[in-house]
Amino acid sequence: MEPKDYNEIIKTVDLTGFRLSAVESKLVEQNLPAQMSAKFDLDYVRSDKVGENDYLVTTKCSFLAFGATESEIIVDIKADYVSTFVSPNVLTDEFFEIFKSTTLKVIAWPYFRELVSGTLAKMGMPVFTLPMVINTFVPDPKTKN
Repeated sequence: MEPKDYNEIIKTVDLTGFRLSAVESKLVEQNLPAQMSAKFDLDYVRSDKVGENDYLVTTKCSFLAFGATESEIIVDIKADYVSTFVSPNVLTDEFFEIFKSTTLKVIAWPYFRELVSGTLAKMGMPVFTLPMVINTFVPDPKTKN
């Protein structure tokens, strides 16, 4: 999709709802190892149109703190956020690939950052502050990378 085409469509997309729909957290190991690492991820599940012009997208977020290897799990936090959008345009798969790499990250990420920070504090764990901005790289559709 050409940038000008994407820009024309995005102008017609309005966020009409956003909510936390599921959260799960586990403190697996309370004895902290000398070395701790963490990783986080966001994934998106798009449902079909839920109304004449309404679209629903679930952003699945995960945070994992671990010891020397990823098999030494210390904390596991997962959350699902549901966003509802309205647009008179059909939001194609091609549009959605760009939309999820840019706009959806900007919507869900601050809420997940706060959830992770608050949950870690309530678990009595050292607070791990996630970065303010998550990568919003948009791959060039003409290349494979």
